Amino acid sequence: MPHYECPTLTAPEILANLDEFFGGDVHYNEADLLKPQPHKIRQLYADLLSVSNIGVRPENFTIMPVHGMHSVQSPELHEESYPLVTFSLIMQRVLVACGVDDFKIWDITSPKPKRTARFLSALINWKKLTDDRMKVYEKIKEDSALLQEKRVELLAAKDEIKSKINKIKAAQAEKAPQVEQLQQEIEEMDSKMAEMLKHQGEVQLEVQQIKADIADKTARTDQIKCREVANKEEAEKIRSRIVQSPEKMKSDIARMKHNIQSLKMMKEDSGIKLQELYLLKQKQHAMLENAKHGVKLISAIKAEQQKLREAEEELIKIQDKKCHQKDVLSEISAKANQMKRQASTKQEKLSKLALQQETKMRSIMEDIEAVTRERDALMAKKSENNKEVMKYAEEKEQIQREMELKKRSYEEEMKEMTNLYEHDLLQTVEEYHKSIAVAYDENNPWTVFPTNDESS
Repeated sequence: MPHYECPTLTAPEILANLDEFFGGDVHYNEADLLKPQPHKIRQLYADLLSVSNIGVRPENFTIMPVHGMHSVQSPELHEESYPLVTFSLIMQRVLVACGVDDFKIWDITSPKPKRTARFLSALINWKKLTDDRMKVYEKIKEDSALLQEKRVELLAAKDEIKSKINKIKAAQAEKAPQVEQLQQEIEEMDSKMAEMLKHQGEVQLEVQQIKADIADKTARTDQIKCREVANKEEAEKIRSRIVQSPEKMKSDIARMKHNIQSLKMMKEDSGIKLQELYLLKQKQHAMLENAKHGVKLISAIKAEQQKLREAEEELIKIQDKKCHQKDVLSEISAKANQMKRQASTKQEKLSKLALQQETKMRSIMEDIEAVTRERDALMAKKSENNKEVMKYAEEKEQIQREMELKKRSYEEEMKEMTNLYEHDLLQTVEEYHKSIAVAYDENNPWTVFPTNDESS
């Protein structure tokens, strides 16, 4: 049993579809489908194949095979059979793709109306299906072209980013010795700065100590001044008492001279320490200037380092962006492939489901129509049967009445005939017996041929 799922169209539906395909330029009529002729049907198949989305060119229908012709004894005898076989093979392969796998060569040479309608329906169904799905195919094709353009743009951007990265790497390689030298100088400046800060801390401690000493000595000087004022007062008092105690006055003067000498020595020590502090202050000022210069150099180096870090961050961002773009491109490619697979799968499923649904609906409608026709026929037949039954009942009653009458007349006739038969039979038997007796007497051998005793 052939396996196909496309619905079989009627002759008007086939002609309507052909009119739609060929734009009104149809040279076929219903008689060509109901009483198909080989040349007409072959031309119709060729026209349908030329407008279908199958990819078979019309010149392939009548092409003569080049290979194998030399092995034929008389090739001119096969000039008509080769194109016919080629065309039948093309039709067979195309119809297998359309869901019909029982096409034979005699469907062209001696076509039948039902089989021709089924094959034409399969080709029309394929044409409609491919035209309907061509929009989806074109949309997928446009999406694929857009994705390809995006891919080209991303590849161009990728190449541009690569060139930028190479330029940055080259500039970084050129600046690498300077960066290493600056890094070494920064490390040296950091070590010097640490030493300077350490020395500055020590100097500040010494300055604080000197300041404490100066404050202590200032306090002592103030105490000495107070003592000097007190001594002056005492000297004034002593002057008034010189006459009274000269030896005590001498001892006091000697003691005061000793105190003054000690104070002068302390003043000289304070001046030396103050000079040392001034020198230290100048050194500290110079060190601060050097430190400021070093801080400026360090800030400049840090600015360069910041620029380098920013360049590295920008490079990392560009690399991340590149990786992201690669991921996006791969995802887009994967989505495009997945969409293609899904579209093809959905297209196949949709076509199968549509064909199955249409076949089921058509079979259901045909079953419903057949059941309806059978029901109507049964109802009509039932009414006719009822009429016939009534008629037969009336005829039966009439026949029964006639049979009763005939039975009665037959019984009477049988009685008469029986009586006559018995009378005639008895008379005939009696006459027959008499004739037998007479004949026996006449033909008795004892009477015809006497015995010897009787003759003597």
